[in-house]
Amino acid sequence: MEQWRVMEYRPIKFIYFLASIGLVLVAAVITSLVNLSPGPTVDIRARAGAQNLMTFTATVSSVETVEGSVTVDNLTMVGKEETDTGKNLGTWKLLTPTRFNVASVQTGTTLTIRVPGTGLDIANRTINATEIAVGR
Repeated sequence: MEQWRVMEYRPIKFIYFLASIGLVLVAAVITSLVNLSPGPTVDIRARAGAQNLMTFTATVSSVETVEGSVTVDNLTMVGKEETDTGKNLGTWKLLTPTRFNVASVQTGTTLTIRVPGTGLDIANRTINATEIAVGR
């Protein structure tokens, strides 16, 4: 008589296949749920730009109220390290932000100026400031 061969049933490979398909589907669902949630309302580029402001001090030499600009002398960079400070960069034209009152400064007034990296026009010796604080 012929003996019937009994095939060994190996469900383990099939279970691994189903489990991997299930994990892919779960990952797709989670990814779509994450993409549906609202992101941060703050513009990341604005926050990054605010951190890269340079600080200078200068003395006012003349004021152009019509133009909204100030000519400053003795422009020096204020840095966190000692090597960043103290070098006199000379005379520059300071373009003030719209919220700054140019008539509030006089010749000889010390200003603290905050400028983004793109606010310096070295060829024309012009500074486009974002913040100006009037000193004594």
